Amino acid sequence: MSNQEGHKRIAVYPGAFDPPTNGHLDIARRAAHLFDTLIIAVYAYPAKNLLFSADERVQLWEEIVAAEQLANVRIEQYTELSVEYVRSVEGLAIIKGLRSPNDFEAEFRQGLMNRKLAPEIETVCLLTNLENLFVSSSLLKEVAHLGGNVADMLPPAVARVLNIVDQLRTTIPDEIKVARRIIQEKERILAQAQADASTLLARAQEESERAIKREVLLQAAGERSQEIVRGAQAQAEKLKDDADAYVAETLRALRDHLASIEIIVGRSILSIEKGLESLEPPLEETPLPGVEDSLEDSYDEFEQPEEVPSPSRHVPRRASLAADTMGGPSYQHGSISPNQLSILPGENRLP
Repeated sequence: MSNQEGHKRIAVYPGAFDPPTNGHLDIARRAAHLFDTLIIAVYAYPAKNLLFSADERVQLWEEIVAAEQLANVRIEQYTELSVEYVRSVEGLAIIKGLRSPNDFEAEFRQGLMNRKLAPEIETVCLLTNLENLFVSSSLLKEVAHLGGNVADMLPPAVARVLNIVDQLRTTIPDEIKVARRIIQEKERILAQAQADASTLLARAQEESERAIKREVLLQAAGERSQEIVRGAQAQAEKLKDDADAYVAETLRALRDHLASIEIIVGRSILSIEKGLESLEPPLEETPLPGVEDSLEDSYDEFEQPEEVPSPSRHVPRRASLAADTMGGPSYQHGSISPNQLSILPGENRLP
């Protein structure tokens, strides 16, 4: 592999590294001596059940490289095709480690595909040491999960972290039980709260419906009472108008009746005066029987003074008094009935 003038030889060692093992570290050491720069590329999303996140795997590698003092090695993570990433960093080769024929067969197919995609990039395969021939990340995770000791097959930084993870795993079941109980209690409390909330909501809806019904009834009662009050007011106004009309009609009829009585009384007085003028001898010498008593009764009823001025011609005192009482200034409407006017005999009697 020739050195290009003005360019460093850059190689990329890609993989999932979940977690990094002594086999990975052995390949990284050897590749760092072959190239000017080695980039350990941590693939972020492999199709595996991951124990560590991409950032955690990068951090583990940084601790390993710092402990090994590999100055020309840097750690990065990527998500695209390996050949595309190598091309983006201007790498010359892809580093692969081979442990068994099975690894060779898989890497052989993948190398042919990479050469098809990027002919300028070479695939460099390094054989693992015998002591790491059976070491793989997936196998070590399974053994550690079952309680096996795998510390001597991992870099110290990884062994320390994996021990912590194993300790956490042993205490996690109890924590999980507690968490499950807490979750169950939470679910029970939530279910009870939902039931209580549903009950309260139903009660609130019932109260709201009853309140609405009461409001409707009160509104209807108020409207009905207003209608009753308006009807009573209208009826009272009608009764008042009818009473006023009746009183006005009665007063009008009474005025008409009094006017007719006044006319009749006036005519009667004229008839009496004419009759008195035609009487022979004068009433002072031969008074008419019954007239004197009737005139005295009328005089007493109206409480007129005894001395009344005499008419222009000579008329007996009592006749003049009767005239003044029935038609004079002291006459009041309705004070003399028609029967009281029938006091004269013969043609002088009122019809």
